[in-house]
Amino acid sequence: MSDSQEISKSLQRRVTQLQDVIDDKQSEIDELNLKHDQIKIAIIQSEAQLKQIKADIEHFNKERKKAEEKMRVSMARAGEMAMVIQMSLADQQLHEEFEEPDDELKRALVLSQEPDDIKRAIELSLNQKQPPRSCGRVSGKEKVVEYKNVKNQNTQCPICIDDFISGSEILLLPCYHNIHIECFKTFKKHEKVIICPICKKELIDL
Repeated sequence: MSDSQEISKSLQRRVTQLQDVIDDKQSEIDELNLKHDQIKIAIIQSEAQLKQIKADIEHFNKERKKAEEKMRVSMARAGEMAMVIQMSLADQQLHEEFEEPDDELKRALVLSQEPDDIKRAIELSLNQKQPPRSCGRVSGKEKVVEYKNVKNQNTQCPICIDDFISGSEILLLPCYHNIHIECFKTFKKHEKVIICPICKKELIDL
């Protein structure tokens, strides 16, 4: 084999090796391009997800502001209603306290304005005891009972507003309402006519 043929074969082998290297590099480039495309798609998807997350956060913030505003309005209305109720209760209490002055105040008001010859007649009239307003009458004696044996009745003393203790002794009034024994003694001592604090019925024969 001549030298020129040998050189030609050697060059062909070299070209073949270089072509193999080129093919390998092209495969690597193709693989890198594929990964690049995948990364690009992932970035696009992430951007879309991020955009959706931002939109969700914005929507949540709007709904939270609406809820806070509704809560503020509800609290303001509740405060106004509580104030109205308190004023109504205070007005009712004031009205009840001053609706009918006691006998001594009546006597002082009337006798301070009438002549002497009428004063005595008015004073005699005022001295006649008038029964307080009630919602009917109930006769009978109060009974000492054990609280756990009393069913479907008030669970608090209407005088001190304390809860009854199970097993403790309390008074059962003729109208079947409960009251602490000591509270009833104090209440009875200061009242001319005994009226149940709950049902407002006059209790007679006590």
